Amino acid sequence: MTMPRLHDPHHTGEPLAWKQAADDVFVATHAGEFAGFVTIDGHRHFAHDRHSLPIGEYASLAAALGVLEERAKPASPAARVRSTRNRRRARPALV
Repeated sequence: MTMPRLHDPHHTGEPLAWKQAADDVFVATHAGEFAGFVTIDGHRHFAHDRHSLPIGEYASLAAALGVLEERAKPASPAARVRSTRNRRRARPALV
């Protein structure tokens, strides 16, 4: 199941800048902010988001880097999701 992308002010359409931090680690920045990283373990490539949470495992480095590139793109207006949940008003505390 794919989660819809929420509107995120970090998505500006600016491309990611990549740096190789080690033989098996590639780090991305976006508009000067940390955007995620990819690690390599043998023939497996693991992508992590800007909160260092795992996104997934990929067969190639290009695929793993591409996932982060795709997440850096701005969401289309149709893809933006807003909460429709009704919020309750705060009640005064009982004394």
